[in-house]
Amino acid sequence: ALADGFDEYFCPTAGGELRAVVIPCADDQKRYDLGPCCKIDNILPVLADAGRLANADWLYVADDDMYVHTPSATRLLGGIDHRQPYALNGDGNADGPKVAQWNKQINKCYSRVPQGFYYTIISRGLWELLVPSIRANEGLARVCNTTGGSYDTTAGLFFWRHGAGFLPTQDYTIRCDADFWVLCHRYGEKNPGCVPANSWRPNVFNHGVRTAKDFPIFHNLFGTDVPFQMPKHKLEVQSLMRKYDGKKDTCAQYLLQPEGAS
Repeated sequence: ALADGFDEYFCPTAGGELRAVVIPCADDQKRYDLGPCCKIDNILPVLADAGRLANADWLYVADDDMYVHTPSATRLLGGIDHRQPYALNGDGNADGPKVAQWNKQINKCYSRVPQGFYYTIISRGLWELLVPSIRANEGLARVCNTTGGSYDTTAGLFFWRHGAGFLPTQDYTIRCDADFWVLCHRYGEKNPGCVPANSWRPNVFNHGVRTAKDFPIFHNLFGTDVPFQMPKHKLEVQSLMRKYDGKKDTCAQYLLQPEGAS
């Protein structure tokens, strides 16, 4: 059973049982620290305390409009040591770890920290380091509050504090509007520049699949095997040049509670 205040619901599906947990956080689009960032901070310790993460090597965190081809994702992660602190970085490519420049405070603090976490998969080696900080009120919600950003722009800084290695996955990702480019429509609006014969192939990670009916369509575009040639390079950690320097770090003001605060 989960902790008091967390309501859990079960739904059997063809692929297995789906579980949803209602978390005591606000659905606040103006205060990200009280909304999505609060939800991530709450669920990780609760699942850990309930033993739900005992067999979890990787955890997937993402927007609700992501379609992930799980057989391909599993293959991608198969050769990576989950005991190390790793996070997939959809903005990372051969040229560097960062594309999005959304959070001005983090840009000033450390410009190389990636900010495009509309999805990520984090390793056991990382989430085990995150939980104690969350319990100390120095979790993701703290970063969201101090920098004014949501989890997609702030997760990178939170992970970096804990020594995360960022694995670049832009080559495996459709970054936005996947429905528009793969299915040639979005909310019923046709894409005049997209014809089915020339539409994009879906990738491992697809951002922008916006309606429930589009998810099975995406799924049916894949065969039983990986349907495309995976990029030849292996996932290798990208260097961010410097490590977090604790209380002396210029980013500490966004990560740590002030002295004397509880």
